[in-house]
Amino acid sequence: MQYVVIDVETTGGSPKDSKIIELSMFKVVDSKIVDEYTSLVDPECDIPQFIERFTGITNAMVVGAPKFHEIAEDVINFTEGCVFVAHNAAFDYGMYRREFLLLGYDFRRSQLCTVRASRAVIPGHESYSLGKLTKALGIGLQGRHRARGDAEATAQLFLLLENTDSNHLATFLQVELDPMILHPDLDIATLEDLPSKTGIYKFYNDARQLIYVGKSKNIKKKIDQNLRNVKTKSGLEMRSEIAKITTKVTGNELIANLTEHNLIQEFNPTFNKPIKSTSNFGLFDNVDAQGFLRFTISKLSENTAQPMRVFATKKKAIDFLTSVSLQYNLQDSVVQQEEINLFSVLSDQQNGTTTPSQEEILSYNARAERVYASLKLKHPHFFIIEEGRNRSEKCIVYVKNSTLVGWGFVPYYLLNKALDQWIEAIEPQ
Repeated sequence: MQYVVIDVETTGGSPKDSKIIELSMFKVVDSKIVDEYTSLVDPECDIPQFIERFTGITNAMVVGAPKFHEIAEDVINFTEGCVFVAHNAAFDYGMYRREFLLLGYDFRRSQLCTVRASRAVIPGHESYSLGKLTKALGIGLQGRHRARGDAEATAQLFLLLENTDSNHLATFLQVELDPMILHPDLDIATLEDLPSKTGIYKFYNDARQLIYVGKSKNIKKKIDQNLRNVKTKSGLEMRSEIAKITTKVTGNELIANLTEHNLIQEFNPTFNKPIKSTSNFGLFDNVDAQGFLRFTISKLSENTAQPMRVFATKKKAIDFLTSVSLQYNLQDSVVQQEEINLFSVLSDQQNGTTTPSQEEILSYNARAERVYASLKLKHPHFFIIEEGRNRSEKCIVYVKNSTLVGWGFVPYYLLNKALDQWIEAIEPQ
């Protein structure tokens, strides 16, 4: 297998709005570097000052350098039949893809990221940045933040990984997604602009019906995994039906989880598993004829009262109640009455032989009240502050009377403002 190890210097930090100002490629065949291609590139725009300081590449240096379209054929020929290797390959590969898309060419190569591979093949290093990792491994790096210096050091790192564990290294090879296996209506070009942020994504079929809802800390990566899924029959079926993809950045996992749950409940998409209730039994309280505070467990479907706590199974409920009875000294007599789904914690006076005194009832109930107090929220009205969708905002989740009201996003400066301004930003759920 042939590899081409690549590094690029650019005008910015995102393939979507940056241009290449220098590129360098080292071809590796049979564990040897056999060829090299390096060139400055005229980005046809100004190089920002901070990029000039960072790379040392100035606007004056790229005057007269070839424009990308003038070396595009050289790049295609040099990388033909090779795996695209880079340190943080997603960025370098994204830059190549973007430059070629601007020329109307669909550049595609299989990829391998030496950051991900290094973490697995040579674990235990304090840092996996190219500069620190190569220094720790004794690999020379001449010309840091210049394409040739970084590409050559990455090539040496790649050879070290290959010599260390070639089989393990091969598992990080990512074959380029073949457009021919996808639905013809799916615009594959839109996959380039998917956000690599936390949020939810939705798949639609060609009838614009919602067929799947998912969530992820990295939307773009997760969607790519879905489109590559060949391990399950349902995965293959779903991939063949995806004609449109939409995404929504939520900024944090809490809102992603809540949004996904709401959408599945509302639309019941074909390829999502139906959400089953994990709450089947509830813990309830009542006062019996003698004045004792009782705790009972019954099915939620058979009790219209508000439960103090809910459980997936009856056993979990009983185990919990047994535990609190010990914690709060209510363990004198524990009786489980299966036939009426009742589980009671009683005093030792309730054996039918003696009538409890008022003092005994009050003493027992005082201990039982501690159980009740421990299960209640200290503050039934509160806000949860989470990360927003960008650095300038925060996410606010509003809970009132121990019930979720909704959530919203507010500018960072509003955190010091009155709570009524917070509430105005809440979108009810």
